[in-house]
Amino acid sequence: MAFDHKIQIANINSMIGFQHTSAQQTDYEFNTTVTKTYLAKLTDHQKSLQKQNQGFMNLHSQHIDEIESLNGSILPSIDHICVLGIGGSMLGPKFIIDALQMKNSTKQFVFLDNIDPDEISKVSRELPLERTLFLVQSKSGTTPETIAQFSFFLNKCLNQGLEIHEHFIFVTDPDSGYLREFGNKRGITMFHIPKNVGGRFSVLTPVGLVSASLAGIDIRQLLLGSESIIDRQLMSHGDVSAYLYACQLHYYYTKQLPIHVIMPYSDRLKLFGDWATQLISESTGKNRTRDGEDIEFGITPLPARGATDQHSQLQLFVEGPKDKTVTIIRSNETANISIDPDDSLPDEFKFLSDHTFGELLNAELEGTRTSLIESNVPVSVISLNRINEYSIGQLIQFYQLAIGYLGEITSIDMFNQPGVERSKVLAKEMLSK
Repeated sequence: MAFDHKIQIANINSMIGFQHTSAQQTDYEFNTTVTKTYLAKLTDHQKSLQKQNQGFMNLHSQHIDEIESLNGSILPSIDHICVLGIGGSMLGPKFIIDALQMKNSTKQFVFLDNIDPDEISKVSRELPLERTLFLVQSKSGTTPETIAQFSFFLNKCLNQGLEIHEHFIFVTDPDSGYLREFGNKRGITMFHIPKNVGGRFSVLTPVGLVSASLAGIDIRQLLLGSESIIDRQLMSHGDVSAYLYACQLHYYYTKQLPIHVIMPYSDRLKLFGDWATQLISESTGKNRTRDGEDIEFGITPLPARGATDQHSQLQLFVEGPKDKTVTIIRSNETANISIDPDDSLPDEFKFLSDHTFGELLNAELEGTRTSLIESNVPVSVISLNRINEYSIGQLIQFYQLAIGYLGEITSIDMFNQPGVERSKVLAKEMLSK
């Protein structure tokens, strides 16, 4: 018995649709479990999640006037934006810029998201410092990799005689940390990350909004899209698709399907998989519950890209170990570009006639979805009517809320990352000897 659940979130601007389909023999059990076990606890889980006061659920109320006015306050000669950061301070902004940067934007963006000396050397050679604004992002203001990047480019700018306050902006802790202290002394423009927002949940804080606004993206629409998810899924209880998505992840994990493939069928969404990978990995990978019970839990995200990875990873998904679920993300609005095949093509390609690249992509998507279902791989489809600020805000918040719900279902703290902190301590000890 196939389980086919469809829920849509809609308004006049855009829509996210969620659909889960599987041909597994356990579908009836899944349907029953959702109805009798998961949904029976929905209200309790909603209340518990709200009591945690996680800031990512309230970012639609933040004041953004100063962020929106940045383009008018930076030097007219600035045409390069170099973003310095790592992890949660970088993956979200990169995704938003890649998906939404306006074609008429005059600014070029460079995201330096690692400390690879070859890449730092390359960026240093190519950036015109006098025309570059450095956006330095660290929630704590003490991230060693980011401080190293900042110190390197700060010295470059000082050696060139540039006014530091004209070429640097900080996004960091509101009260403490090296960046906050330095910024106060040197008159640097600074924006703060709310203390109750974790790094991987911070994309809709100034972490993502500052660079987005500089790129000409409508950040108010991003926040309105995010707010619509919170309102419909958490406040008014009119839609439970984010909760069902969390239920699906948990249910199939208990059935020994710990790998979750995230497969957008749009190049504008390809970096979403990178952002979601950190969100899922750092949130779910834990060795104890909130009550201190020892466990080994973790959903392993696997980014893929349609239709490209039909020719690399799909063979593994279809005929390999049945340890995966798949989420396909699609856009219902694509550019109307005709294929216009040449008349000399052999008959086997005549089916391309009178079709667009969008129709071909959608056919590839449906072929992938059907082949996965036939191979007993559970598949979810998230649909965006169009890719714009509003729908991207919805998509981000949908995933964040689902992860929050997953924490309630599993009694696991989805908002800490002690394993990451330990590696930082060890690296510091090695370099300090």
